[in-house]
Amino acid sequence: ENVDLSDLLLRHINNYEELASAKNISVEKNIIPAVHVLANRSLMEILISNIMVNTIKHNYKNGWIEINLSENALSISNTGKKPSVNTNELFERFKKSDSASDSLGLGLAIVKKICDTCGFDVAYNYIEPMHTIAVDFKR
Repeated sequence: ENVDLSDLLLRHINNYEELASAKNISVEKNIIPAVHVLANRSLMEILISNIMVNTIKHNYKNGWIEINLSENALSISNTGKKPSVNTNELFERFKKSDSASDSLGLGLAIVKKICDTCGFDVAYNYIEPMHTIAVDFKR
């Protein structure tokens, strides 16, 4: 279906605002209105939710998040510790950047599977101190 990703993203940002606030995380939004993608709405909800949870969970207290949405891509960046595993492995099931965390290591594997299903490309990049997940809609 035709999913308004701008609206979906803004709703999720509002839903996670309190959680980010508890860690005093600043959120910067650069969201073009009315960005539509051809995808399954439920899968897009899960994709955005998993990325948002990661950006808050793996962020520093007093850190920040930057969210950019254009007609061709979504990128979400957050401050955080350097990953302790090879970043190429983070999209694999049960891989996580911090073995001591309470995470199961499934969030990014689910994001990758959703992107594969929808025909999107997804990439992870870390340039100290920023983690970035970028989804390219391949238009």
